Amino acid sequence: MFSDLNYNLYALVLITSGVFAFLLAAWIMRKRRQVFNWFSIMLIAAAWWAVAYGFELSSSSQENMLFWIKIEYLGIACLPSLWLIFCYSFIGRENRLNNLTFFSLFAYSAVTYLMMLTNEGHHLFYESTSVDSSGPFPLLSIDPGPWYHLHTIVFYSLVVAGYWALIAHLRHTKPVFRRQNRLLILSTLVPLSVNFGYIFLDLRPYGHLDLTPFAFLLTSFIIAVGLMRFGLFDVTPMARTRVIQELSDGVAVVDSHGRLIDFNGAFEEIMKPREDLFGKRLAECFPAEEMDQAFPDLGEENLQEHILHLNDGRIYEVSSTILYEKTGLFNGSAILIKDVTQRIESQHKLEDKTQQLIKLNALKDRLFSIIAHDLRGPLINLQETLNLVNSDVITPEERDEVLKILGENVEQSVSLMKNLLDWAQSQQKGERLELSLFHVESLVREAVEPLQSLLKRKQQVLDLDVSSKLEVYADRERIKIVLRNLVNNSIKFTPVQGKIRVWTEQKNDEVWFYVRDNGVGMSETQLEKLNKEMELESTYGTQNEKGSGLGLMLCRDFLRQHGSKWEVESEMGFGSTFSFSLSALPKDSHPADSDLYKYQ
Repeated sequence: MFSDLNYNLYALVLITSGVFAFLLAAWIMRKRRQVFNWFSIMLIAAAWWAVAYGFELSSSSQENMLFWIKIEYLGIACLPSLWLIFCYSFIGRENRLNNLTFFSLFAYSAVTYLMMLTNEGHHLFYESTSVDSSGPFPLLSIDPGPWYHLHTIVFYSLVVAGYWALIAHLRHTKPVFRRQNRLLILSTLVPLSVNFGYIFLDLRPYGHLDLTPFAFLLTSFIIAVGLMRFGLFDVTPMARTRVIQELSDGVAVVDSHGRLIDFNGAFEEIMKPREDLFGKRLAECFPAEEMDQAFPDLGEENLQEHILHLNDGRIYEVSSTILYEKTGLFNGSAILIKDVTQRIESQHKLEDKTQQLIKLNALKDRLFSIIAHDLRGPLINLQETLNLVNSDVITPEERDEVLKILGENVEQSVSLMKNLLDWAQSQQKGERLELSLFHVESLVREAVEPLQSLLKRKQQVLDLDVSSKLEVYADRERIKIVLRNLVNNSIKFTPVQGKIRVWTEQKNDEVWFYVRDNGVGMSETQLEKLNKEMELESTYGTQNEKGSGLGLMLCRDFLRQHGSKWEVESEMGFGSTFSFSLSALPKDSHPADSDLYKYQ
């Protein structure tokens, strides 16, 4: 069989190329992807045809030629079926080929091959065969039979069906897919044209030489180069079926190398690209200078709800889903990008509202605690003391002493009640500031006038250094409450014969108010709570005066409403200094807590 072979140039080219095609198909099949597998099997069929035809061209006897032609038809009979399956797999529509279709295709191939093997008994494939020795080497001359013509019709029908699927899909694909389909269509037109010329136009060198296997090998090599060099099947149109164009969210598909291969209109609208996005990585679509953090790497793991902040204020939620071949091999990722700017902003507002509610609820609890302990206790003492005075049990001297103590308790309770009422009023939503321009000196004197009896009782000195020319633009009554509470706080925590100083300074368009004492001072913990607007604990003054902390919280709230700068300096044993600023001239607007207050 092999002993009488006389190799010629055509035969050696076919055999060598066929062996190389076998090796190439084996290497491609290692990728274990469905579209790769069908291409590899088709390449094996073409290589089988080429090698067997090479041995046929090397044979000199008709018996050997017929033997090799039976071998090569194993590849020829399967080629059109494999081509059709490959085309549908390439465009991602292999589900259109059901089990019945597969059975019909390979049943036809099997029957065609059996007709070739048994041709001597019925001559339906070849009516007659002979050897033509007129050329440079012997060639088999054939007279086609009925089944040969039927096989030719089916062969071209299946090939055209594959072409039709590719061309129809070409109209609905992005430019990157069109380049692939064009390469595939143009390269496979070569063997089809050569075979058409061989069968219908009688274009045959030396009268009988079939160049179709040469053309099939050339096409296979072109596709293989495109596969390896340009990633022809790495970016299959199958990915297109995963993209829903109508989605308002951005959807994109990247291949196994992280390259962008497809996207919908919403994604393009998000990116607002200045150039073609195909082939770029997502990190390149989002430039680093436009993000406050690097774009995450997309590997073989799903990305869940990654929040991406852009410098222009947009916020996106990025998720990915891994795409696998049926064999389980990683093939890329489908990316979903949602614009969650409004959702995040609403969430932050809701969190702020929640914190405000928590804070107000804590203040409410604090209010009830003050009423229950700091106000209820003095009122009960007042009731008991009055009962004691009216009972004539105590002497007149003892009664005078009790009434003196009772008067001090009443003063503290009245002061506390005023603060409670002022605080409750300040917490009313929609409470407006009554802004006006007024003199600072008269305000300060009105604020400290009710405190003269307390100063006299503790033999303290109050030094006022306030210019009569200074004016501020603010809510007069609330600032008077602030000053009254700050001075009262200094009186409470300054020992007998202590000194308290109140003065003002103008700095540019602001007037600064200062209240300094040489009292007991504040601890670091108390300062931290005051500066961070935390709840203040009840404390006692130098003569056991009860302090609820409500007065300082009230000052803090009123000054925040004015957008005032608030500063506190204190040292244990050396006293404290409270200061704040107000506008010296009217302004169109004042910073404030917009969620709690409205200002004119």
